[in-house]
Amino acid sequence: MVKNLGENMNSSADDFALFFTKYPTEGFFSSDREGGKGDDDIYIFRDNTPTPKVINVRLNVATKERLPDGTEQVLPNTRVVLYGPDNKMEDGDFSSERGTLRFTLTPGADFTLMASKGGYFSKSVPFSTVGKTPDPATLVQDVTTITLDTLIVLEKLELDRAIVLENIYYDLDRAEIRPDAAEELDKLVQILKDNPAIRIELSSHTDDRASDTYNDDLSQRRAESAVAYIASQGIERERLVAKGYGKRQLLIQNARTEEEHQVNRRTEFKVIAIQE
Repeated sequence: MVKNLGENMNSSADDFALFFTKYPTEGFFSSDREGGKGDDDIYIFRDNTPTPKVINVRLNVATKERLPDGTEQVLPNTRVVLYGPDNKMEDGDFSSERGTLRFTLTPGADFTLMASKGGYFSKSVPFSTVGKTPDPATLVQDVTTITLDTLIVLEKLELDRAIVLENIYYDLDRAEIRPDAAEELDKLVQILKDNPAIRIELSSHTDDRASDTYNDDLSQRRAESAVAYIASQGIERERLVAKGYGKRQLLIQNARTEEEHQVNRRTEFKVIAIQE
């Protein structure tokens, strides 16, 4: 393909005898253009375009598990897959015995890390390099390396183990999902998306300050309302079971304070089946 290199190289005169000493950025050519010293003159050319500054982003990932007492410990040999902005897999590896691994990312982009290990809930974690690297125009070195860190904490996947969903509140004698409750239920939606093989029971519990009939009905309506919301977010209804337990599974018997009643008024989920 023929390309005009612009006024510094191409003129209306006779430009000829191009010779490269360093292809394609340095060399000589001859021309009888105006401003020369003789008839045909030899000109030197050199590409002085500044070398683009390169930014390498190194992401250190730590994998841990959450223990029943709320503390965390290293979770080695965890599979972590890196997905790029187009949701295509870019890299993947297992964490070391120390629960660490490293990925190379591009600046100014959004990624997703998917961590999985047998016997644990799989978990997707978004990670962005947007705004986390310097402006290339401010850099002096040709290559700059930025190191970032992130932590992924997995929880054990056990059948019939109740997991409390925090901050799921309802208005008095109502079962409609409030905006603040929806934010918490969205976390469960993500768990179900990350773990498509699990089927769960979502349960609602009341305190003991009304009759069994009243509490059974109210808790069932609340559980069904929560399940309906989850299904509206794209989770198959067949994976969800709504169960209202009323006041039959109190965590604190003979609760006296409002804080104790709130502990009893809880929403939980548990995995009841794992599809092979």
